[in-house]
Amino acid sequence: MAKVSLRAYNREIEAMIDRGHLDEAIAHCQHILKTYPKHLETYRLLGKSYLEAKRYGEAVDIFSRALAAEPSDFVSQVGMSIIRDEQDKLDDAIWHMERAFETQPSNAAIQGELQRLYGRRDGGRDLIIWHGNTQALTTFGQYELCGKVLDIAQELGC
Repeated sequence: MAKVSLRAYNREIEAMIDRGHLDEAIAHCQHILKTYPKHLETYRLLGKSYLEAKRYGEAVDIFSRALAAEPSDFVSQVGMSIIRDEQDKLDDAIWHMERAFETQPSNAAIQGELQRLYGRRDGGRDLIIWHGNTQALTTFGQYELCGKVLDIAQELGC
């Protein structure tokens, strides 16, 4: 039997998922988890495989386990959001996508998905997600900046 590193094995499983060999990927993930029952990356891959196979019950179970170990796990939060959206549980979908956004606020795909979910909930209004860091030279400068942001929001009808 050839020896393969766990990292390389997981890359092979990722390639199986990308090729659509989901049952094979699931079997390999389950095999790894028998030996390494706490390996988070394998849980992510197993959850992703179940999600791609539309086996949502199993995917929720696996992503929930991953989130119990690592509450800020990006992949699991996105996976849970997708599942909840498919199940028409919009508030839960938004909650999980917001947690993913907190982890990667500059991720354009997550920003777009969050806007889409908000649009479904709020009737299609656009949402501007504005984030950044500023350090005004004076306390008054901070108030002035906040005032400008509120003026722009008011101009946009928010």
